Amino acid sequence: MPENHTLSEREKEIAFHLMQGKSNKEIASALEITIRTVEFHLSNVYRKLGVGSRTEAALKLARSHLVESTGKHAPATFRESTVDPLASHSENGEKTISGEKRMRARRILLGVAVGLIVLLVGFSFFVFNLL
Repeated sequence: MPENHTLSEREKEIAFHLMQGKSNKEIASALEITIRTVEFHLSNVYRKLGVGSRTEAALKLARSHLVESTGKHAPATFRESTVDPLASHSENGEKTISGEKRMRARRILLGVAVGLIVLLVGFSFFVFNLL
């Protein structure tokens, strides 16, 4: 990061939440600002760090200890994922479908659609041959 481009206090707050793996929506909620404001500050952070993605920014921030040095924020720690890949329900209670089940459902739907088209074409030929 260039020496003369330090992060503002708000950018450091955003960066702290970014390093915790929070989404833009989660950051906005935690700081009580809009998602657009989070996006604005993140673009400034990316520019100042000379990176092009959220992952690059998090890695560079972790290496530089820039966010930890403010005294306001605890050291960045990486959490274990709380998402259970085998769960049958989401956090809000809705049923979820695994990727494998989703692909199987799509294949079945495609098969049914193709079958209906074949039946429709066959029926059309049958009707036109009767006339």
